[in-house]
Amino acid sequence: PMGNGTGKTFMLLAIASAIMFTTKHKLFQSIGIFKSWPYPKVLRIMSTSKMCEDSNAIQTAIRALFPPDRYTQTRGMGKAYYSQGKTDTGFMWDVMTYNQEALEYAGSTIGAILASEPPPEDIFKECLARLRGGGFIMVEATPVNKGAYLKDQYIDKGILSDPRTNKVVGKIICVPGDSHENCRDHYPGGQLSHDD
Repeated sequence: PMGNGTGKTFMLLAIASAIMFTTKHKLFQSIGIFKSWPYPKVLRIMSTSKMCEDSNAIQTAIRALFPPDRYTQTRGMGKAYYSQGKTDTGFMWDVMTYNQEALEYAGSTIGAILASEPPPEDIFKECLARLRGGGFIMVEATPVNKGAYLKDQYIDKGILSDPRTNKVVGKIICVPGDSHENCRDHYPGGQLSHDD
């Protein structure tokens, strides 16, 4: 959880770009998944419908971070926003909004799910089932009431267990941050001036 203006959504798409296109950036070099992706080459990006609009944060970050000649996007049937993409590296992704039904999130096995702001609980649980081939889900969040279930049921426990067997199937990592970490005058990678 972090406050507004910390670059959370930009960070999610930077991670997606580093996974799909690889990177030599030193922040990613010590983490093996950015060198050799071991999970299904399918990603999901999800947020509010406003955040998915062409002129808003998700598409702005995609245009800034994805190499322009190495991916394509389509709107998909009946979608007013870009809802599908593919790369020349064999990755695919979809973009889904929180006003969709949880059942629409069912189906394929996904390697990484990147959520901008906490999804409704039923959507989050459906997304966990999509990781059956291994992978991770990352939720960036401005602390809000709609994400309280994440803290109570996941972050506080620190582990993810299969509810049928109680077997530990994953770990939970919470990384808090504050607005000052997005200051370009004081931190590498910061995007706002100190005055902003």
